[in-house]
Amino acid sequence: MMPGHSGRRASFEIWPFHKDSFNSITPGDSAWPHEEGKVSGPLIGWFEWSGEENDDFWLTEIKKALEKLHEFTLEEGCTTNGLPMYLNITLENTLAKDIYGINYDELKVI
Repeated sequence: MMPGHSGRRASFEIWPFHKDSFNSITPGDSAWPHEEGKVSGPLIGWFEWSGEENDDFWLTEIKKALEKLHEFTLEEGCTTNGLPMYLNITLENTLAKDIYGINYDELKVI
């Protein structure tokens, strides 16, 4: 699959922050939505390819791979549902509401 679509690299990172990592931070004091006592940590997928003609293929594969990663990490207790979908980059179709979760409306006003 990689060579046939000019793929160069695919890697994943799981950052399972301890369930108490954000306990000292009030959810309203941070743009990162979280709940006390729940695992909170990003799941990261890095994909590299060349050629604009391969974009549609890779964007579809990225979506499928990240869905599988999320399923796996839920089963392993490394993440929860409803976490924000943001680091420094996101897919172009990621909604701002998905990035900031419950803090979206307040941040929109600001």
